[in-house]
Order: sequence, then C-alpha cells, then structure tokens
Amino acid sequence: NNKILITGATGFVGSYIADKFFEKFNSKHITIIGRNIKSWHSTSINNNLICIDLLKDDLTKLGNFDCVIHCAGLHGDNTKSWEDYYNYNALITKRLIEVINFSKLIYISTCSVFSNVKLLKNIPDPSNSYGLSKFIAEKLLKFYSNKNKKSKIIVLRFPTIIGNNSKINLVDYIYNQSLLNQDIEIFGNSHLKRNFIYINLVLNTILKLFYKKKFDSNYEEFNIASSRSMSIQNIIALITSKTYSKSKIKILLKEPTYNFDTKIDISKSLKSNILSPITTKLNIINFLN
Repeated sequence: NNKILITGATGFVGSYIADKFFEKFNSKHITIIGRNIKSWHSTSINNNLICIDLLKDDLTKLGNFDCVIHCAGLHGDNTKSWEDYYNYNALITKRLIEVINFSKLIYISTCSVFSNVKLLKNIPDPSNSYGLSKFIAEKLLKFYSNKNKKSKIIVLRFPTIIGNNSKINLVDYIYNQSLLNQDIEIFGNSHLKRNFIYINLVLNTILKLFYKKKFDSNYEEFNIASSRSMSIQNIIALITSKTYSKSKIKILLKEPTYNFDTKIDISKSLKSNILSPITTKLNIINFLN
C-alpha cells in the first residue's frame, strides 16, 4: 500500500502517469496535484485532483509519501521569463523536498540540460532558460540526497515526448500539416537528427523505476530516449507516407534553434533494464497508430 504523490497531474506527461497509476493501484493511496482541469482529462483526474500552487500554497498538509513522481514545471517554449522558469522548475522542487518526506522521488527532467557538444559526452551544459532551470532543480535534488541518505532520488532526462495532447512539437507539427496536405516548413537543415520518445515507453520506464528496489546510489540520473535518432527529412517522409499526404518540405533560410544532431547516450538505462531499446522511427509509428 504505497502512498504515492504525483505533481503536475494536469499536464501532458503527468496526466498519463496519473491515469496509469489509478489503473494499477487503489485511488485512496494516490494523491494528485495540478493546476487546472482540461476537457481531455479522465474521470479519475477530475474526481481526485487537488488544486495546489506549488509556489505559493502551504504544502505541509500534503503529508508524507513512499513515492513522489514530480512532473510539475514550466515547459520549454522560451516565451516565458527566466523568473518564470526558475520559479516553476527550480523553486517548486526546492519547496517540495523541504516539506515532504519521501522514500523515493522520480523527477521528470529534460535532455535540454545538455547543449550540442556536451550531449555526446553526457555533461550538462544548458543553453537556454528552460534547460538551466531544470538543471538547477537536478542540482537541488542532488544536494538534498547528500544530506538524506535514506531517500532515493531518480532524475529522468527525456527528449521530446510525443502522444495525444502533447505540447506542440516537431512531430505534431509535421503530422498536422500532413493531414491538411500543407507545406512542411523546416528551418535550415532537414538532415539534422532528432530524438523522440512515445509516451507509452515513458510510462513503462517510470513503472519499472517505481518497483525497482536496488540502485547504485541514492541519487541517480538516467537518460531515457529512443535508441536511434532520425533525420528530420526521414521523419517527414515517414509521417507523410503513413498519412497518405501530398505535403512537401519547404526549407526556410533561417538558423534552426538547435543546429546539431541529437544523439543521446542511453547505455546506463539499457544496462539497468529500465528502458527497452526502441528507435525514434518505431516510437513515431507507435504514436501514429
């Protein structure tokens, strides 16, 4: 009878995790917190959600938990100010760990903590406000774990996660344009490789970590991504063929935000048996199906 807390349960990833846990466990052992109900939320989320602002509200009344899955945060679209990213990624994480006692915490982080050169070497070096705020949150968790040896902290770094109701991303964009038979506009270089992961694979990994008892240390970081990246050009070809689309690629002469190949080292996750080696291509096919 594990007591489970899921933060950010009204977001794209958090809502999937909440639904998965409601499916597997008795809802009276699960606490979900989030900000606003959306039309696509399940009955379980509608009936169980506690609306809490992790930045401003009193968190002491939440109690203690066996496992916390911390998904709450501000997503990276670079339209927000540094203060917003800092507050809703780093500061809420700090508030959470200061107030709530837990045996295990799984933190949903991002591959945006890496920049191009350091990605291959697996050394964090954020190049935008979103990545930096998530990296500070990771550091706060690591700092906490040094003082609290009994709590396990697991940081999971994901590339773009795709699925129903995901934040608008490259795969969503290509898919939507394909359905409309509209031009697919790409900045600069369509040969750049990108890595996407389908939400079901994310859920499988989180469940494996939820049940996992043995870890090398009480603070661990894992990169959770597809086993092979795929060029933007090939992603477009795949999606347009699967949707029988007449869309064409239109290259715009504008520097892409990420002018490098996304290659993510998942060797540790594979070795720990928490991730199945599935390519970006297969993840996209699963998403389309």
